[in-house]
Amino acid sequence: MSERFDVHYTNEQGEFERPVIMHQAMYGSIERWLGILLEVSQGNLPDWLHPVPVAIASVNESNSQFVRQLAALCLARDMRVLVDISQNSVARKMKRFHKQKVPYILTVGDKEEAEKCVSVKCRKDGVMTHIPLAELADYLADKLERKL
Repeated sequence: MSERFDVHYTNEQGEFERPVIMHQAMYGSIERWLGILLEVSQGNLPDWLHPVPVAIASVNESNSQFVRQLAALCLARDMRVLVDISQNSVARKMKRFHKQKVPYILTVGDKEEAEKCVSVKCRKDGVMTHIPLAELADYLADKLERKL
């Protein structure tokens, strides 16, 4: 490497010498492993490894308080959550979450808020289920448990 970068130093006799340079990449192998994993899986990471495994979309602005309550419930169980309470349509929010390949998408509307339940769509099988609020944290924790 010293030849490649044309590196010299002056020794005790005043002569130029090439140093020996040793390269050590502490994170290089981890970065390569992640790159290979992303390439092979096409971004479909395992649920437990996904950076944001849960996303919550509100149907309208009136549901924003309930969405924040759901997010707090998930955060209390150490689940990373992405919340979208914007004025965009639910279809646009779902498209964004699908593009990010979020494993579990929670949808909250007036019906869900009144019934104290949540619509959960799983990315893997595309099945949408309605889960009572009391069971939500346990359901997601079980699904996101690291399974080797």
